[in-house]
Amino acid sequence: MSERERLVNAHHQASRDFDRTVMTLAAGALGLSIAFMKDIAAPNPKAVPALALAWCLFAISLLLILVSFLTSQAALLRQMGSIDETQQLSTSGGSYGQATLWLNLGGAGTLVVGVLFLVLFAIKNL
Repeated sequence: MSERERLVNAHHQASRDFDRTVMTLAAGALGLSIAFMKDIAAPNPKAVPALALAWCLFAISLLLILVSFLTSQAALLRQMGSIDETQQLSTSGGSYGQATLWLNLGGAGTLVVGVLFLVLFAIKNL
């Protein structure tokens, strides 16, 4: 295997791991926050808007990552078609590749902000 192929495979594995990690963290944080709300903050919850915002951000994070799977597939198909036609796109996967990058960044960003709002809610209710 050439060095380039090894690096391409490593990049694909890193991208797959990133997507899985963001999805796992967002889904886990959502489940954990629901349990926290039910078991700890239930009688008299405070800062409920922070919790609602955290839930919305976790849902958006999951949605962005799911959509990025579709754009990633489209980018790969487009790149393969380009190679078959012996044309090289200036950006890997063209606009779908760029969309995938932005969706992944958005998924991670909304996860981080959602976690911050969940922490705020937890602090207010302890």
